[in-house]
Amino acid sequence: HLERLHPALFGTNDAGVYHPAMRKLVIFDLKYGAGIRVAAENNGQLLYYAIGAMEQMGPDKPVDEIEIVIVQPRGGGEPVKRWSLSLMELFAFAGDLVTAVERTEDPNALLASGEHCRFCAARGDCPQLREDAFAAAQADFGPTGEIEPLPTPAQMPVQSIAQLLDAAHLIGIWIGAVQEHAFAAMSDGTLDIPEWKLVPKRAVRRWINPEDAMATFDSLGLGAVDYMTEPKLRTPAQVEKLLAKGDRKVVADLVTAESSGMSLAP
Repeated sequence: HLERLHPALFGTNDAGVYHPAMRKLVIFDLKYGAGIRVAAENNGQLLYYAIGAMEQMGPDKPVDEIEIVIVQPRGGGEPVKRWSLSLMELFAFAGDLVTAVERTEDPNALLASGEHCRFCAARGDCPQLREDAFAAAQADFGPTGEIEPLPTPAQMPVQSIAQLLDAAHLIGIWIGAVQEHAFAAMSDGTLDIPEWKLVPKRAVRRWINPEDAMATFDSLGLGAVDYMTEPKLRTPAQVEKLLAKGDRKVVADLVTAESSGMSLAP
């Protein structure tokens, strides 16, 4: 918590390491996602964590340098990214942070949509994101509101392609928020959307009791070397291929089909 700066500021750092001889603080963060590559330079989240670490360490641990380290093994490109700054630069960020937090408390605070909306809990209710997404999609609608046939990319002017690429993330974020709201509301029964329903996801067959299944396969002449894949039983589909055609019906009594959840569908 950073109550000294503002009572609403808190967070959890993955790891922070202080090197006394070097008077250096290193802040680490693991990003396991593959979709969005995260940069270390001027990373506000880790600078925020660095302020928290400084608060926790106290004045008896002097710091001259702060290093920011992003570890993203699945992000493509360099898996470990580093960036360093001075203590004075961190203090400057802390001042900007407090100013920004105070601005959010203004009832008429500026609304600005962008890539940051992807992680915002209010994206489904944000009028600015909705307005910008609608504005970005206007190129696809005629003057009467009728949807015009969408052009193929090869027919589009370069400027139109650039405009749509710039707007795509906003439209996607807003549509994602709408889908999340619809799914949650239909799941708890508070909303009934015409021509849409919740359907089970594809069921995956699993063994009801692996020991019973193995005993059955032994009686049918299969050895463990056939129906086992270290260190567990093969899937129902894999074992079916090993059995004689007339024996495959026994698998139905040994498996259960379990859906992993529900999904929204027309």
